[in-house]
Amino acid sequence: MIGAPKSLCGGVARSEGCVDVFERRQSIRKALDKATKTVAGAKWREDEALIETVVHLTEWPSVILGDFEAEYLALPEEVLVTVMRDHQKYFAIEGADGKLLPHFLAVMNIEVDAEGEAIIRHGNARVLRARFKDARFFWRWIRRRRCPARREFESVTFFRPPKSEPWSYHWKTEKNLAVARRLAEIVKAASVAFDEVAL
Repeated sequence: MIGAPKSLCGGVARSEGCVDVFERRQSIRKALDKATKTVAGAKWREDEALIETVVHLTEWPSVILGDFEAEYLALPEEVLVTVMRDHQKYFAIEGADGKLLPHFLAVMNIEVDAEGEAIIRHGNARVLRARFKDARFFWRWIRRRRCPARREFESVTFFRPPKSEPWSYHWKTEKNLAVARRLAEIVKAASVAFDEVAL
């Protein structure tokens, strides 16, 4: 029982809870650093938004390191990171060259022994594997679709201006692409490297 507000932190801590947000944030960062050090030359990818998310999802945080099959690294990095970060709240790990490694960091809301960690690690990896399989399926499916299929959107309209033809999503896509190409010219003229695949 907590008799006074000033005794809240100590009382909650005895029940394995940390009231102080700053303390939880620092604890998570230190745990991420410690877990990553077990992989030679690796570092966890900084993600302030994800840090804030897990800080407020946990009361007594701890971190475990997990692995996934290297075959999934053939998928675009953005796909892998999105699956880990947005779906699972996992942190990505990268090597000294900045490329992703087949590992992840999960922030738990409990401290467990080695046996408990092994069970949780196995479960987390199994869920992530299923997510990656789904992502790979849809990535391959999208890549097989021909660009002319975009014309399917010619009949899908989102606005009908007065005395004019309705605006379709195909029209909108073409306009956005024209702007993107113009911006690409400006960026290229400034000698800035960028990925031109989408253009």
